[in-house]
Amino acid sequence: EENVWKGAAGAEPADWDDPQNWSRGVPSVASIVTLSGGDSTESSTIRVSSLNATLGALAFSAARDYLVDGNGMLYFGSTAEATISVASGNQKVAVPVAGSSGS
Repeated sequence: EENVWKGAAGAEPADWDDPQNWSRGVPSVASIVTLSGGDSTESSTIRVSSLNATLGALAFSAARDYLVDGNGMLYFGSTAEATISVASGNQKVAVPVAGSSGS
């Protein structure tokens, strides 16, 4: 199940944990998270402030540059699709990344 980021671009960080920033609410273990920017090329910072931001896979699919930052971590749950893919842009993940066994 794909869950697309809808958070606004700009200098102010947007929270990963805010359900309004996602097409299907805050991602869960099975979510394929897509960070796309529509027509905007303005860079964005996504703040991961919870202990574990859980997801199944992460795809950067826009020319918009993203920085995933904060005090939390990206945690890939038990799924065969535990990947980070980049289609374009200058993407940075500046939080720890972990996964369950088999990820």
